[in-house]
Amino acid sequence: MTQQITIRVPAKELEEWRLKIKELSDRLGMRIALSELVRQGVPKAIEELESRIK
Repeated sequence: MTQQITIRVPAKELEEWRLKIKELSDRLGMRIALSELVRQGVPKAIEELESRIK
């Protein structure tokens, strides 16, 4: 079962997340869904993905 939630994020921050996710998706050669990152905690998930590249 899933539930839909709405979160409020400042537009600038959301755009930064989207750009970073796109960059990481391209570098890793995989599709990354924003919704999945939200579940994991966006900042934590971005750090984890960056560590895979290094």
